[in-house]
Amino acid sequence: MTGRLRHPVDLDVAPLGAGVGTDAVWVLGGDRTGSQTTLLRLDPHTLRVSHRLVIAGASACATNLFASCNPVVVDDGVWVPMLDRVVHVSADGRMADRTLIVGGHVWDVTASGPNLWALAETALLRIDRATGVYQRIPLRDVLGAGIHSNHVVASRRAVWISSFPTSDAELRISRLTLVDPTGDATKVVRTLPYPGAGSIALVAGGLWVDRFDGLGELDRLDARDGSITGPIVVTGADVTWIAPRGNELWVTLYKSAGSRRELDRITLTPTR
Repeated sequence: MTGRLRHPVDLDVAPLGAGVGTDAVWVLGGDRTGSQTTLLRLDPHTLRVSHRLVIAGASACATNLFASCNPVVVDDGVWVPMLDRVVHVSADGRMADRTLIVGGHVWDVTASGPNLWALAETALLRIDRATGVYQRIPLRDVLGAGIHSNHVVASRRAVWISSFPTSDAELRISRLTLVDPTGDATKVVRTLPYPGAGSIALVAGGLWVDRFDGLGELDRLDARDGSITGPIVVTGADVTWIAPRGNELWVTLYKSAGSRRELDRITLTPTR
């Protein structure tokens, strides 16, 4: 992989999360536990701040370091993950026009079609973006005590959740959980033990899973059932985040030797 840093920009808020759309780059910033959070809308070509919006309340990052503060870009603006709610901001970045209260602290949010999918405490929420009505899918009975869900990705055919064990877990193995989003009765289909499972991404029918346990792996599974299809990409360092873009995966890596952090690009080639 080759690449170079272009147009570095100084921000007057500490960045907590970022989202990238066709017409804007969104940066959420401020104190993790502060009483207000700032959303910046940047021009994607110049990276100049075009609008700044202050949202009352602490961000989702105020709960734990593993909680995601990445704004979720949709066709009519962006959804911002806050402590116990998600806030919709218009596409021009000028106004927060909708707030949806969820039943618990927000760990991660994603969007697919007309729905938002949010991890909140011990449940997955399927939220209708237009009405704000949500269905709560409990996870505790499926995963057991001491298992904490912190990553969710979604398509029209599948929703996948990545969970990790805490010290209270009876079986200290990470899990991958498949949820069927089709029809009206959203339900958990299966949960699979997957040691070291961390960040996940859905790309072209594949579920990519990072192995954050010193193995330095990025694995492709079948998004329909979680079976391992390969390829298995050996990175030589722990993958901490996966961001899909077209036929590429952008991944952040951490090497414990020297505390080195990297951003790498993996190009995906269809098999015949």
